[in-house]
Amino acid sequence: MFWIDPFLLFGIGLLIALLAKHFFYSGMRETIWVLGGSLAVIFIFWFIAIAMFCNFDKQIGIGDFTLNRFTQPIYDMVEGPGSTGTAFMLNGGIWEIVPKTATPADLTPGWMFLCILMFCLYPVYLWFGLVLGRILFGRKPWHLGLIGFAKAFEAESYRLE
Repeated sequence: MFWIDPFLLFGIGLLIALLAKHFFYSGMRETIWVLGGSLAVIFIFWFIAIAMFCNFDKQIGIGDFTLNRFTQPIYDMVEGPGSTGTAFMLNGGIWEIVPKTATPADLTPGWMFLCILMFCLYPVYLWFGLVLGRILFGRKPWHLGLIGFAKAFEAESYRLE
């Protein structure tokens, strides 16, 4: 769903920043963790979201298991029985942008441009989460960040009395 993916990516960016601070805080390990984790998340999101948007989830799978076994019940729950991945990604159970049987070929050029733009912005949403995570949590274990700064300030105010 295009409407929830930015929030999920933002939250995962916060989580990557927090994990990098606590477990991978030395130079090269942090870079490898943050870059590798971010690339893995983006490629997984792109793979699944583009497959859902283009209705390829019926063809993608291993053996008898296809991605559609997981996605179709979600489509049916959100959009109604017989809905497609394109309708699910655009409508998301909130809007009525396209009919529930829509395919990418049914979209106007304007909607197609917005869909492509949303896919291109996935790394930006993750990056915003990473940046805010480093501001909130700090970058190294001994950095306080904004969340730790408030606790340290409170503890220091007790010491001044």
